[in-house]
Amino acid sequence: MVKHVHEAVWNKLVNLVQKMVNESGEPEGFDAKRWLCTWQHEEVPSLGWKKPVTYLAADREELVALTLQSMQTGAYR
Repeated sequence: MVKHVHEAVWNKLVNLVQKMVNESGEPEGFDAKRWLCTWQHEEVPSLGWKKPVTYLAADREELVALTLQSMQTGAYR
């Protein structure tokens, strides 16, 4: 977990990722927390090549959640 992200926000995002994988992927053996820990530090094209952790630190977790949801549907902004 990122230290400056509220635990409730972090848990919401982990649960969202797990829900997405349950609905659209292969949930067996998938670790949503581990995946999110890695992904948040990667540059994301739909975030202007910024890292999601940048937005989590700025209390913009809804933008991160929307970005994750768009990954599930393939509807990138």
